[in-house]
Formats: sequence, C-alpha cells, structure tokens
Amino acid sequence: MSFCGQCGNKREVGKPFCGNCGQSLTEQTRNGSAKPASVVKRKRTKKEKGLLGGMIAVILLVMGGIYAGNEYTSAERTVDRFVSAVNAEDIEAIEKQLDRAGEHAVQPFEVEAMIALFETGDVNLNQLASSLKSVGSSEGFTLVEEGTFLFIFNTYQIEVNEHYYEVHIPHEEIELTIDGESINTAQADDYFIRVGPFIPGIYTIEALVTNEFGEFTHTQTASFIYGYETVYVDMNIDLVSFNMYEENEHVSILVNDTEVSLAEGSAEVGPMLIDGLSSYQIVVEYPWGEETSEPFPIDSAYQDVLLDFEINEEIEAKLAEAIIEFGESYYEAFSQFDEGLLVRTSGELPHNHLATFYEVYEDNSYEYAAQLDSIDVWYEDHYLSSTESGEVLLVLPIEYDVQVNRSGLDLSDGLYHSSEACFMNLTFDKEAGWSVYDCQLSVSSWLNSGDSVSYPGSQVLHQSDDSVEIEF
Repeated sequence: MSFCGQCGNKREVGKPFCGNCGQSLTEQTRNGSAKPASVVKRKRTKKEKGLLGGMIAVILLVMGGIYAGNEYTSAERTVDRFVSAVNAEDIEAIEKQLDRAGEHAVQPFEVEAMIALFETGDVNLNQLASSLKSVGSSEGFTLVEEGTFLFIFNTYQIEVNEHYYEVHIPHEEIELTIDGESINTAQADDYFIRVGPFIPGIYTIEALVTNEFGEFTHTQTASFIYGYETVYVDMNIDLVSFNMYEENEHVSILVNDTEVSLAEGSAEVGPMLIDGLSSYQIVVEYPWGEETSEPFPIDSAYQDVLLDFEINEEIEAKLAEAIIEFGESYYEAFSQFDEGLLVRTSGELPHNHLATFYEVYEDNSYEYAAQLDSIDVWYEDHYLSSTESGEVLLVLPIEYDVQVNRSGLDLSDGLYHSSEACFMNLTFDKEAGWSVYDCQLSVSSWLNSGDSVSYPGSQVLHQSDDSVEIEF
C-alpha cells in the first residue's frame, strides 16, 4: 500500500493522479517520492485546534472544580464557616451550619442564645473548633456527615444536643417566657412544666404574675452546655402562707397595702415574688386602739405572725397605775383575809388565789403583815396572749418588793425582805381602763435581770392584828 507523496492520502490502485490533491502519482513513482502515512505530517485545522484546547480546558476545569468542591464542603471548612458566622453574629448563616439531634428546626432565638454562650466565654469558640476538627465532637457539638453535593462531594453540619428546662410553676396565673417566647403554663404537672428542647446557649427565663398584691416579675438566666440534660429552675414566685396559730377576729395583715384577714388564724396570699422586697404589716384592733406593726419582709413561703405592740409612754403610765393599785390592795386584802378589798381586777382568778391562802392562814389563826416598798416592771419583755373567750391579754413580768411577816401567831418578830413576782395578765376596758386578769405571786427574784422600770410603793403597813406592835 502506498500513499501520495504530496498530501499523504492513500493512493487508489490504477489511478495516475491523487484523488485528494491531484498530484501525478506516476511521476511520484518514477522519482520515488511516495511515502507511507506514518511519516507524513498533516497540519491541524483551526477547528481541530479549537476542539483540542476546549477539551483540555474542560479537563482542567473539572479537576479544579473537584478540588475546590472537596475543599469547600470538607469538615474543616464547615467548622471554619461556622466560626466566621458566629464571630459575625450572622444568625441565618449559623442556622445553615447547624443541625439538631431532634426533629425540630433551629430557631433564631436559639442561635442568639448560642452566640451569648460563646460571648460569655462559657464555651471557648476556638477550642470548640479545634476539637471538632481533630476529634469531631466537643461539649454538646458534633461534626456529622449530612449528605452529598452533586452526588460527588460529602457535606457536613454541626449537630447540637438538645436540653430541657423543668420550671417551677406553682399557679396558673403565672405567665412564662423564655427569650421572649411565650410558654403555655396550663400544661404544668404537679407545679412543674417541662420546656424545650433547646440547643446549647444561655437563655433568659421570665415569670410574670399580676394580682391584687402587685405585679411581680422574676428573671433568671440558665446555661445549657454539655450533653443531654435537664435544668431545674425555681422562679421564686409562690403562694405565701401566713400563720398565727390561734384565731383572732381582730387581726389582719397588710400585704403590699392590701388587707387580708387572719380571723381564722391563717391565710394564703399570692402568688407573689418571694425575694424580701415585698412586705407585710400586722394590724390588730386592740381594745385600747388599733396598732399597725412595722413592715416585715416576705422572704419565705411561710410567715409566722406574732402579735406584739409597742408600749408607749401613755400606755406605760396607765399600766403602772393599775399594777401599783392592785399590789397595794393585794397585801391589804391578804392581811385582812378579805379578797373583796382587791381593786383593779377583771376576773375571779386573783380572788380565788387569795381565798386559797386564807384557808391556810385563817383556819390556823395565823397572823400576817406586809408593806409594799417598790415595784419593778419589765415592759420590754411583754407579750400578748388571749383568754379562752378570745379576750386580748397583755402579759408583763412584774415584781413586788415587800417587807413581810408570815410567822403565824407572833408578828412581834418584825418584818423581813421578800420579792414576790408573777407574769401579770392584764386586760383593757374602755371605761375601766387596765385591770389585772391574773397574777399568781410567788416568792422569787428570778425576774431581776434586764432593764426594768421601778416605782415606789406606799410603804404603808398592812397587818391582820393591829394590836401587835411590829418592829422594822
């Protein structure tokens, strides 16, 4: 087989001229110029050259695209884009990088909470990125393969663990929000509601209640960082129980200026914020006038209501008058064996006590003599009580300092010093004033501690037998 020496085209058998270029094949044979195709160089056309360049460009482009695609969708670059988005606080970009373990989509407010977690330093963003690149997970964040792009490139996302709040909701009136998102508290079970799930972050929980006692708001922040967990939150808003341990229809309390009766001895108020900023006052309609206490802070859900009042100078003077008059009459009545001489009493108890002594002294013909030298009253140690019928009693520690002789048949021995004390129970009547309801005097000096107010006695001698001359 031979070829045209001019263009390299295959020679056709029997043809004197080349069918391609028209060159004389006979002349080429004679001159020996015919060459095989392997040694003939043919110039490429422009079209061929263009096609060849295009093919090379496509190959290079595909190879570059594969490299760039792999680089862009790689796990490392995914982490880098996440870090850049967090630093730029680009919520939309962060949402695209995140996937949560559950079925719910990540919400913008959750992304904001996550950004706050990094800003506070509770989680170090650079350390997190390093751990994700090296081991694929850290502190509730896990780098996971999401799928493929263009069926070629593996793509990745950062999966975040989910968390829940257990929030104490003691009453349906409480309105609850988490980062501004309203929560339906009607779902609360046993005063607790489970809220979530949320991705790692710092969330702001706010409880609001409005009632006749005021508007109360409690705000609390809580962090979710590690693995699956539940955070228990007490919003410090609850019902407050006030207890007096005895019924008194004359007692009420003012809670933030709203009156609540304690006639049955107790009351439940609220719900309200228990932080010590709210307060209550005790209001008592005493027989001698209405008394309102100083404010007491509400710092716990249980408050003991203790009745008390301040004895001012006017009341103190009237009490002293009753105590002194009763004491003088007591020793006179004792010496004369006549309880009818008692004054400033408001019941039968003082009379009954004297009658008991009379049975000892009178039946044995005993003699008795005494004089009241002074009286001590501990006003600061007073407290309030009540009779079985609910009448208010003021209880005061008192002590009578007396010169006395209980020697029986012979008073000539003279007098000796004695201190007789009791917790005196006094009542008040608008017409009669203060009077002694009960006072069981006993020989003692156990009250001589603390600050007391002293009053002089009459120092008049009271004796059962005036014919006996008593030496002092």
